[in-house]
Amino acid sequence: MFDINNIPYEDNKTWSIIKKGHTSGVFQLESELGKQWASKIKPSNINELSAVLALLRPACLDSGMTKQYYLIKSGQEPPLRFDDTEIDSILEATEGVLIYQEQLMKFGSEIAWPDLPRLKKLVMVDKLRKGIGKKDSKLITGLRSDFLSGCVRNGRTEDVGHQLFELIESAGRYAFNDAHAKKYAIWTYRTAYLKANNPYEFYCVYMTYSKIKQKPREELYNLINEARMLGIRVLQPNVIMKNSEFELSQDANGKNIMYGLSHIKQVSFADVETIANNCVDTFQNLLNLMIRVDISRRLRVQSVIGLIRSGACDVYDLSRSSMLGLVDVVKSLSTKEKEHLSLKLDNCKDYGQVKDVLLYISENVSVKKRKDLVVSEIDMWNTEEEDDDEQMLVMETQLLGIEMSASVEYSTNKRKMNCKS
Repeated sequence: MFDINNIPYEDNKTWSIIKKGHTSGVFQLESELGKQWASKIKPSNINELSAVLALLRPACLDSGMTKQYYLIKSGQEPPLRFDDTEIDSILEATEGVLIYQEQLMKFGSEIAWPDLPRLKKLVMVDKLRKGIGKKDSKLITGLRSDFLSGCVRNGRTEDVGHQLFELIESAGRYAFNDAHAKKYAIWTYRTAYLKANNPYEFYCVYMTYSKIKQKPREELYNLINEARMLGIRVLQPNVIMKNSEFELSQDANGKNIMYGLSHIKQVSFADVETIANNCVDTFQNLLNLMIRVDISRRLRVQSVIGLIRSGACDVYDLSRSSMLGLVDVVKSLSTKEKEHLSLKLDNCKDYGQVKDVLLYISENVSVKKRKDLVVSEIDMWNTEEEDDDEQMLVMETQLLGIEMSASVEYSTNKRKMNCKS
């Protein structure tokens, strides 16, 4: 059984996607900044990944520490060295860049005050910790005299003491907690590991949870584009599949991810539930849900329009324009006219039969003042109307967050509604 707590931390595939910045959906690295700096710094272990996460914060970016770490790690600049074994050992893990609060505290406990009685040393280091943790420059500055005298007392020159304290004052504004950075790094690695080794499951879950993000459409755009780049097929929504969320599926071409119907703009969970509980094998079945007598089980008009425009109804082999035209005709009918159409619609096998039913309704059901209006709506409905490719893709982007049609080919002879029920 898979155990996230028992994965290898030297997995090449995992480090590869982190180094390349392919980190959409990866904890702490999914932002553009995260991708950018991960691909520049190229961390190859948890310690380096911890440093990247700590350096991604605004204070570090503004101070130039993030860039400095990158330049040193990439060999473009030399690391900071004091030619002092104890001092350099504190800086070594972070390429000579002060990143963590714990490093600054070690300057106090190991360089300035190692000779103090244990209790007094703890008090001094704790004051330094509070000053750093609370970004309290006044408290830090108040420790300068004690720090300098401690450095001299323990064999360092006053000049070295000044240099170290200037680092404390400077780094104290942005230094991060090492333990927190390590914990974040472990979860960053774990999500990257899942992405690298179980990509279909990873993308399926993250696409499903994109709706809780601040910008769900933008999130989906990034995730789907990245999945495509990695050879993972994300199929356009299909109303007959009835899947509310993104779902793994299999076809003749192999494994893929099916777009979730509830993620289509204008389509709600209630709409998908209505679809899931009814037969929608044909377009006439779906349309009938829009005009059924029971309002509590009725499909909203905007939902049907959204399904058509997003490509979720392409499975019916009808042009989107013709389907939308029929929706417009049905919308214009009165309640009594819709009730009559609902009784006949599922038995219609093509557009011709639907027109015959509508004409019958105009003659025998519509009140006198509506007869001409209904006939006019029927005449305006073009059953042979073809789709505008560019407009289709624009609508997909608006409703799905991204263009989903792999190819836009609609044969003019695909106009029959084949009733499967």
